[in-house]
Amino acid sequence: NNQANTATMNRVAAMEIEDISEKDGAYSNGNRSGNINGGGKELVIVPGGKPTSSMGAMPYAPSPEPNAFPTKIISEAQKKPFAITLGVYWLIIMILYFVTAEFPDDVVNSTSGVDSSAYVYYNHICIMIFIGFGYLMTFLRQYGYGALGYTFLISLVCLFPAPLFYSWFRVCDGFDCPSKAPINLDSSVFGLFAAATVMITFGGVLGRVTILQLLVIALLETPFFVLNEWICFEKIGVLDVGGSMVIHLFGAYFGLAVCFMLRKGVSNFSENAANVDHNMFAMIGTVFLWIYWPSFNGALGGNREEMAIVNTLLSIGSSTIAAFLLSSLVNNGQFDMVHVQNATLAGGVALGASADLLTHPAWAVVIGTLAGTVSVLGYKYVSGWLLKYLDITDTCGIHNLHGMPAIIGALVSVAAVEDGDQASKQLLALVVSFAICIFSGLAVGFVVNLLPGMEISDMYKDDIFWLASTGHWRKVKRAITARYPNDLSGKKLERCIKSTFDEMNPTNDFADAKAFQTWLGVCGVVLGEEDVALMIAEVSGGAQRGGGD
Repeated sequence: NNQANTATMNRVAAMEIEDISEKDGAYSNGNRSGNINGGGKELVIVPGGKPTSSMGAMPYAPSPEPNAFPTKIISEAQKKPFAITLGVYWLIIMILYFVTAEFPDDVVNSTSGVDSSAYVYYNHICIMIFIGFGYLMTFLRQYGYGALGYTFLISLVCLFPAPLFYSWFRVCDGFDCPSKAPINLDSSVFGLFAAATVMITFGGVLGRVTILQLLVIALLETPFFVLNEWICFEKIGVLDVGGSMVIHLFGAYFGLAVCFMLRKGVSNFSENAANVDHNMFAMIGTVFLWIYWPSFNGALGGNREEMAIVNTLLSIGSSTIAAFLLSSLVNNGQFDMVHVQNATLAGGVALGASADLLTHPAWAVVIGTLAGTVSVLGYKYVSGWLLKYLDITDTCGIHNLHGMPAIIGALVSVAAVEDGDQASKQLLALVVSFAICIFSGLAVGFVVNLLPGMEISDMYKDDIFWLASTGHWRKVKRAITARYPNDLSGKKLERCIKSTFDEMNPTNDFADAKAFQTWLGVCGVVLGEEDVALMIAEVSGGAQRGGGD
C-alpha cells in the first residue's frame, strides 16, 4: 500500500509540473513545446524524507481533471468571463463614440491650436496616474505586474466612458441635451480624474480581487463618481478645485465600503510584505506624485491658478516634513518606508478643496503639517483598528492617505470661504459625497462578492493572472507537498521547503544547480540533473522577462 500510494503521489506531482510546462510555457525559455521531464526523468517525492534517485520513475500521466488543483480553477474560471466582459464593454464604447460623440466646432475649426498650458496639465495628470499611482502600488513583492498592469488597463477603462457620462450628466439641462457629447482636452482631463478616483479604490482592494472583479468595480464606480460630481458642482455649487471631496474622499470611502463587503479573511501578509527592491519602486511612484500634485490641484484653478499651485507645494512639502518627524517619533527614532511613501503626499490631498481659497501661505503650511501627522498616525494605529473591529483590509492604506486628509480638506474649505451660504454648500457636499460613496460602494461590493473570488492563499500574488516566474516555484512546492497532505511529516516537509525557499527567493542562488538541488535535498526531495538544468533555464528566462522575484 505504501508503495502504491507513493507511486500515485509521484504521478500527481508529475502531472502538476507537466501542467505548468504546457499551460504556462515553462522550462523552455519561451518555447511552449518544452517539457520539464528532461528525457523521461521526473520529480520523485521521497517518503520519510529520505532521498532517492529519480531514475526509473513512472512516465508522465495524462493531464489532471479540472478539479484536481483549486488554483487552476480560479485562473480558468476567470479568463473567459473577463475577456467577454472587456470585449462587450469595448464594443459598446466604440458604438457610443460613433453615435454619441464628436469634436466640437472650436476643436475642428481651431486657428490657434491647443492651449499649451492645458496640455501640460493633461500630461502631468497622466504621469500621476499611470506612473505615480502605478508604481506607488508596487510595494507588494509578488504583485508588481498586477499593480502596474491593472493601473494601466483600468485607468483607460474609466477614461473612455467618463467624458460621455460627463456630457450626459453635466451638459444636459433637463431634456435639452446636445446631439453629440463634445470630446476635447477638458473632457479628457475629466476622464483622468475619474480614473484617479477608481485608482484610489484599487489601492484598497489591491491584491485581493480578481481582474474580473476589478473590472466590474471600475465599470460600476465610474458612473457613480460622475453622478456625485454632477450633484456637488452643478446642483450644490461646491468649491473643490483639487477634488478633496469628489475624488479623494469618494474614491477612498467607496473603496473601504467595497473592502467591507468582500469575503472575509486575508492571507498571511508577512509572506507578501515589501522588500527593498519593491519599496524602491514604490518610492518612484511617490516622487512622481509629489512633483506633479500641484498640477493636479491647479489644473482647474482658473484666475487663481498660481495661488493653487503654490499653496499645494507648501502644503505637500509641509506634510513631508511632518511625515518624517512623526515616523521617527512613533518608531523609536527610525523611519517607516510606508510613512515616507504615503503620508508625505497627504498635504496635496488635504489642500484640494481650498488650494485656490487660502489667501495666506501660512495656512497651507499648517494644513499640510496636520495632514501629514494624521496620515502617519492612521498608518500606525487606525489601519489596525479597521482590521480588528470592522474586518476591513485596506491594502494600501487609502483611508490614511486619501480618506482622513480629504475630510480635513473639506472642513478647511468650510472655514476658508467668505460667506455662510457657501460654507453650508461645502458641508452639504461633504455629506452628499459620503452618502453616495458609502451606499454605492456597499452595493458594488455586494455585486462583486457574487463573482468567483480569489483563494486566500493566492491573494497578493501575480502568478494567477500573469506569466510570472514566481508562480512556477509556488506550483512546484504545492506538487511536492501534495505527498503529505495531512500527517505530521507533511507539515514538517512543507515548513522545510517554505523556510529554505524564503531564504533563497530574494537572491539568485536558485539559478545555481547545486544550490537548487540543496534546496530540495535538505527536505528529502531529489531532482535529476537534466530536470535541474531545465528548471534553471526557466528561472534565467523568467528573471530576464520579469526580474526580481
